[in-house]
Amino acid sequence: MVSPELVHALTAARRRMTQGDWQQLAAKLAAMNASPDSASIRKATAGLLSQDAAWVLSEAFRISSSAKWSEIGVAMTTVDCLAGDNA
Repeated sequence: MVSPELVHALTAARRRMTQGDWQQLAAKLAAMNASPDSASIRKATAGLLSQDAAWVLSEAFRISSSAKWSEIGVAMTTVDCLAGDNA
């Protein structure tokens, strides 16, 4: 289950990324079943153009180690619909 803190951090990160980059990352994470760990967090945020977004996401993923990547991916899709360019 995702926490309110994660949703808040995802919203902050979404504002720093393009919709395409956000959706691509959300789809990648939604396909994963494991929980975040140091290695997978580095892999998930590697290559993001916005260093601010990468840092915010890294911190959010770190505090969400009890959630599964797939849950985080679904939360990212929801945040995109509510706070992204679609609003």
